[in-house]
Amino acid sequence: MTGNATPQSTTMSQPAAPFPNVDPAHQRHFYRYPVAVPVDVVVLRSGVPEAIPGRTLDAGEGGIGLVLAGELQPAETVRVAFKLPTGSEPVQAKAVVRHYGPIRCGLQFLAMAPQQQTVLHSWLSLTAKANGHPPTTGAATTGVAPQRNVPLQPGRAIRAGWLQLHLNRRNVLLAALGLVFATVALASWWHNGWNDLERNTATASASTARPLAYVPGIVMEQRVLHKVDPVYPPEAERMKLQGVVVLQAVIGTDGMVKDVHPISGSQVLGRSASDAVRWWRFQPYQLDGQPVPVQTTIEVEFRLN
Repeated sequence: MTGNATPQSTTMSQPAAPFPNVDPAHQRHFYRYPVAVPVDVVVLRSGVPEAIPGRTLDAGEGGIGLVLAGELQPAETVRVAFKLPTGSEPVQAKAVVRHYGPIRCGLQFLAMAPQQQTVLHSWLSLTAKANGHPPTTGAATTGVAPQRNVPLQPGRAIRAGWLQLHLNRRNVLLAALGLVFATVALASWWHNGWNDLERNTATASASTARPLAYVPGIVMEQRVLHKVDPVYPPEAERMKLQGVVVLQAVIGTDGMVKDVHPISGSQVLGRSASDAVRWWRFQPYQLDGQPVPVQTTIEVEFRLN
């Protein structure tokens, strides 16, 4: 199976283009810090959960930026799970798609369990300190900038004080009851939602645990549904490196690339080829009418003009 890359592809030195169709009302107000870790996104479509793997680009108190091997829709609600470099357990949250573009998107956190908030806040605090930024506030699920203290005009200050003094016990009781009901509802959603996510993850793991069947690359080449061209590394251009890189890949029962690594060719070109092939999608290979994980080889050609 072959692919190709040319020097005209986007180079690593060019700045990333801004996301299209960004709603100014949802511009982020928190520091985002670079982090590249695997991420799983689960979206419910027509009553069926669909898992989309990806990799984070950055993370902050309000959300994350990531690249996905699939597409999401603006304002779509998803469940997301990723493990930070210093975290002992994955960060799991409910999020909404705010910024979106080809392959990559930005998610705003909507809800997160307390233990996951602690994991995220600890990592952000360490990273903020290392970058010389103010310490984080710990409001990991708000996605909204903290309000500034603005002095009230005299008339408004008097009215605000009057309302505060005349807040009766009945209003306090209603507010407390509302908070209790909201907490119970959130706990119930969290328990049920992540049970579904764990079942889906267990099913995906079981599918890749079967003995792998080897399928020649020329056969799997006919089953490619989506292909991402590799970027020609600038250092390879300077060194005038070109040629064919051979990759060994594992294709899961869902047609996604579960593992890929170079087995021959330039090491520099091999990294670029692996990064691109990781986002390829295939028509699942079947044996006896059932999809099975397979091992195959993929050839990617790099040629200078």
